[in-house]
Amino acid sequence: MWIVIEDASCHISCYGGKAIQTPNIDALAAEGVRFENAFVTAPVCSPSRSALVTGMYQNTIDAHNHRSQRSKGKGTNLAYVESFILPAEIPLASKLFEDEGYFVTNENINGKSGKEDYNFDNKIIYSGKSWKDCPKGKPFFTQIQLKGGKNRKTRANTEDFKLPPYYFEDSIMRNDWKEYLGSWLDTDENVKQIVADLKAAGVYENTLIFLLTDHGISHLRGKQFLYDEGIKVPLIVKFPNDRFKGTVRNDMVKHIDLLPSSLAFAGLQIPENIQGKNIFAKNYQKQEYIFSSRDRCDETTDIIRAVRTEKLKYIRNFLSYRPHAQRNQYKDQKEISKHTRELFALNKLNKLQAQFYNPTRPTEELYDLEKDPFEIHNLAFDPAYQAELKKLRSVLYNWMTQINDPGLIPEPYLEELGEKYGNKFIAMKQPQFKDINPRLIRIIEAGEKQNTPVLLGASISEEPAERYWAATWLGVNKITSAKRQLEALIKDTEPSVRIAANLALFKVEPDFNPIPTLSRELKNKNKIVGMYAMSAIDQTGILNDEARKIASEASQDSYEFTMRYGKYLLNK
Repeated sequence: MWIVIEDASCHISCYGGKAIQTPNIDALAAEGVRFENAFVTAPVCSPSRSALVTGMYQNTIDAHNHRSQRSKGKGTNLAYVESFILPAEIPLASKLFEDEGYFVTNENINGKSGKEDYNFDNKIIYSGKSWKDCPKGKPFFTQIQLKGGKNRKTRANTEDFKLPPYYFEDSIMRNDWKEYLGSWLDTDENVKQIVADLKAAGVYENTLIFLLTDHGISHLRGKQFLYDEGIKVPLIVKFPNDRFKGTVRNDMVKHIDLLPSSLAFAGLQIPENIQGKNIFAKNYQKQEYIFSSRDRCDETTDIIRAVRTEKLKYIRNFLSYRPHAQRNQYKDQKEISKHTRELFALNKLNKLQAQFYNPTRPTEELYDLEKDPFEIHNLAFDPAYQAELKKLRSVLYNWMTQINDPGLIPEPYLEELGEKYGNKFIAMKQPQFKDINPRLIRIIEAGEKQNTPVLLGASISEEPAERYWAATWLGVNKITSAKRQLEALIKDTEPSVRIAANLALFKVEPDFNPIPTLSRELKNKNKIVGMYAMSAIDQTGILNDEARKIASEASQDSYEFTMRYGKYLLNK
């Protein structure tokens, strides 16, 4: 049984939290193994859940962009639905267990269908609605989905907490935190019911139970970001027959370790391509590094990668020219987001609290987690830490190459590749993309270091992704001598390159009007193109009648994330 809780971090009593008591979760932890250092590989629902049920990094299976590759729910009406099906070589937890005769379910606390939220469209057929319907003598594999931090019905009656130092502390912010803590109280009651049901059915003692969250708390610096508030999660594992009872493990593990660990417990074969580890194997070796990624979240494009050791965390911001707090409807509609932006506008935030709203961010962040658990003192420029910085940068880049990370390939182009080869996973296995990450990182680093000759050379590359990044950084650096090259790129055969070149040319030549050419991209059948075009229009800051006309058209678009940009610009 996997108990998967939404949007919550380790703020419970068995993890040392003092503000509230969670006796039922504590009891489960006391009967099993509590992991002090468990992490997700993505800090937002759909990539995290896609990784969880495959045992593979969301980047490897091209499920890295939040709400992509699906034909139902938010972010649908894309053009190439045939490419949303994962190849058979990608393992799926439900199928692996069902093929071995297990009764497989995915449910909520009431025995109804539970949340899936995957970035693939493989049809998953469950054996029934609830594990309670499992025929006698037949084993079951079930996921129980709890609303967790999304369930804000209860406000904890406590003042015994202090907000992290990067948050402004007042009644609005504290009340939000109390509601979050209240969600843990309700979750604890859910766990009490689950355990009682298992005991009533006589299967508690012979059921392996995993309890974890899908990512951290949905706060400004938590969900969607790679600080520990976003990726560090509780993980409790209760074995049958009191095995490992009362154990606390401090080594680092990740949520994609659940599937191979579960398969091993069941005596089933672990597919070779699963990237998680059986964390209970006799020959298990502690993991030296934990990797995590953040990519597009709904309409907000971002590319962040991180590698963590027990002591240090290195974060790489590939869109350092953009703020941390880019526009995002999901977060912007939260009261705490509106309130904090107002405080920022009134200059009431201190330097630490305000930096999230700075127009740019560091290319690299490095934190000493032993000395600085809140990750607020960036050591990337500290001479004393340059050896560690260089090593972790190399480790991260090598990992990106090893897993064939597609995150640096602009998404409109990646969609076209998925259509061409039948699936993006298959596309990334083509020979021309074997070394794509080192090539693109070289161009991005050239842009960050203002190495114009490298950018100009890349602007005429045969590889569209290289042209895209060259155009992007020529614009960011406002290289006026590149005007001719950018004028050529706005006629490029690849839409993402055209969009990047239009935005860059506007930055280089402010009298250039990019709106007419960007607006034509809305008609592209690849809906990601339209979203990118509207994002570019948003970044220009142009709000004339022409831009509003395009925004009005976009506000009626069938693709929700293009529509959001249109509505945002109309209301700006």
